[in-house]
Amino acid sequence: MNKCCKKIEDFLGGEEKYYTDKETVANENGKTFAIDKSADKEKEHCKVKLGKGVIPIRLNRKQCDYLFKIGEEETFLFVELKGSGENASDGFYQIEDTIHFFREKTMPLKKEKIYGFIVGGKFTQKMNQLKEKFRKELGVSLFHTTGNKYEYKI
Repeated sequence: MNKCCKKIEDFLGGEEKYYTDKETVANENGKTFAIDKSADKEKEHCKVKLGKGVIPIRLNRKQCDYLFKIGEEETFLFVELKGSGENASDGFYQIEDTIHFFREKTMPLKKEKIYGFIVGGKFTQKMNQLKEKFRKELGVSLFHTTGNKYEYKI
């Protein structure tokens, strides 16, 4: 396990099977999120299975599906993969609650290093407001695609 993964595993805990520095793709609900490291193949990353993984299912706590931590500069990509019949706006609340969970555990998340990604789900009118709320309160940007795949270039 690389340093990037080890650092976040030490902080979050949970089973080692939920952490990997080998995979750059997350698949769920027929949706895919991938990081493209072709511009910087040497940059370390860590993929963490959060929902039904490291973060236990608890009442009144939503969580997104995955976290990708990129490099020593500690960029955090919070990812929610939505089924086709679900509202994408629900993904915002899952990402928001997950970020709050990290901050409650005193994980040093810098707003300028946080990105949110929702892949799939139905677009709602509320999404534009939620993207703005994300930018003002939580991180850099919230991205949404109604398609089946999103690729983030490092």
